[in-house]
Amino acid sequence: MRFNTCLMEFKGDVPEKSTIECIPYDEKYFEDYKRIMNAGYYELRKANGIEPYECMAENEDLGDDPECVFLLVKDGELIGSVGCYGNELDNLVVDERYQNKGWGTKLTLWGMEHIREQNDEPITLEVLAWNKKAKRIYDKVGFILTEILSVDPDLEEENYGVRPFITLHPVDDTNRDAVLALSVREDQPFVAPNDWSLKQAEETEAKAPGVARPFAIYADDKLVGFTMFAFDPSEEDEEDKYWLWRFMIDQNEQGKGYGQGAMAEIIKYFRDNGADRLYLSTEPENEVGVHVYHKFGFKETGVIEEGEAVMMRML
Repeated sequence: MRFNTCLMEFKGDVPEKSTIECIPYDEKYFEDYKRIMNAGYYELRKANGIEPYECMAENEDLGDDPECVFLLVKDGELIGSVGCYGNELDNLVVDERYQNKGWGTKLTLWGMEHIREQNDEPITLEVLAWNKKAKRIYDKVGFILTEILSVDPDLEEENYGVRPFITLHPVDDTNRDAVLALSVREDQPFVAPNDWSLKQAEETEAKAPGVARPFAIYADDKLVGFTMFAFDPSEEDEEDKYWLWRFMIDQNEQGKGYGQGAMAEIIKYFRDNGADRLYLSTEPENEVGVHVYHKFGFKETGVIEEGEAVMMRML
């Protein structure tokens, strides 16, 4: 059984000061800690086929770094905990009796502050896509989705069974016809046809070799979409160097999470190839696209070009 896990990242200063104080892990709270951890993760692990469903049995199950676990104790009762492993937040959990009262957000902010006291590097975390409540907390405090991975818990533990779910392949003679056959719904007229995009890529290649970069989007071995970049690090104007020119998911493959997975791979491509920012433009009516772009940290610049709103995110 495979499931999706979201990799998220936070850069910069913590948006607001935490109003709580946590203490280092203390063995005297183990029984309460075990109860809270098992209750907090049981349904998540069962729904995603992660065994054992109860993750905590003995004190040794904390692993080799119990000093990285911090507890929130109020009036002698354990409310929740958070793990700070280097620059990674993990194992954030709140006792069921205290959930939906803001403690999860407070623990998140405390953990971010604790990590930020050590260095200014990006703060990272992983959260299962299934865990929508936790994902909303992380979105709220400023984490940005950077990648979606497909996980097979039955594989060997040392590689965690993680591999990219979405991949990008250059458009060539082996997949060009299939890319041309992709289409969007009739109510999505703001998406340019792929034949027009590939023609634009050819024309750009003739004038500026290597700038236009068209890619087919695959989910495993299945073609699900198309994207095209403008990649020109030699351009003097920062606003003209790195653009997401085209992005579409076939009408028969929409609503399956492929758009978010593809966007994560697109951002990774630009970052891995030295880009420090990424621009795109879209019609305001493209509500689905705008939602995805916001989720990945793109913000409107206030510029309108040919009726389209320009958006940008730093990498």
